[in-house]
Amino acid sequence: QAIIQEAGLVACATKGAGFNPWGSDLTTLRRLGAEGIRQSQFALYLAGWEDLREVLSRKLRGGRRALKRCVYVIMEAAGLFPFLRYLNRGRIVTLLYHGVTAGDSNKSLNDLHVPAKRFRQQMHWLRKKFTPISLDQALAGLAGRATLPRRPVLVTFDDAYRNNLEVAWPILQEFGIQPTLFVPTQFISSSRSYWGEELENQIGATRALGVPFQNQWYGLRTPEERREAFRKISPALKRLDPSARERA
Repeated sequence: QAIIQEAGLVACATKGAGFNPWGSDLTTLRRLGAEGIRQSQFALYLAGWEDLREVLSRKLRGGRRALKRCVYVIMEAAGLFPFLRYLNRGRIVTLLYHGVTAGDSNKSLNDLHVPAKRFRQQMHWLRKKFTPISLDQALAGLAGRATLPRRPVLVTFDDAYRNNLEVAWPILQEFGIQPTLFVPTQFISSSRSYWGEELENQIGATRALGVPFQNQWYGLRTPEERREAFRKISPALKRLDPSARERA
């Protein structure tokens, strides 16, 4: 209660188990999805702790990325990656993509779409270090009907997004790489959306401060919180059957 009083909050009159700043609409938080949140958690949330946590998390992620890049440079300079590529020179490496976006991928809640600049860098690196092949070449090589080139790599795309044609294909043509697309035929000639896209749209467009899901509270106040909520909720929904997923 001392935390609540110090933060200037008042209990929600609609029994929504939430808290509102003094003088605000006492039903707002219930409409915005603040049901079920603990008093201390919500008081800290409004006091700005979530902002600090986001800053610390962002710095930690930046530190991990820098460490990974440093380790990669050391391993490449030591000759470990070339040695591993040599050992696996007869093995088919298969890369799975979903989409390539011309815009800022940070606006997306998921990690399915690679920025065009990064995708071009990856394809340039593949062309230098590996030999891109088509699906027909891969099948013929696996069946023993043809000899595979050294270090073969197969580039594939799931779900056949429009940007595969509009953004990825020109880059693939530039480097002479033949992709393989796996098309979800159930969605052809239909206006239906994949459930993951619907989840992303709902989380991205909602005005809710947060959402309870499977006894866990997920904040939705910042873009980073929304991405984190999507990353945690999406795998849980994926394990459910369609009817249970729709109810959830």
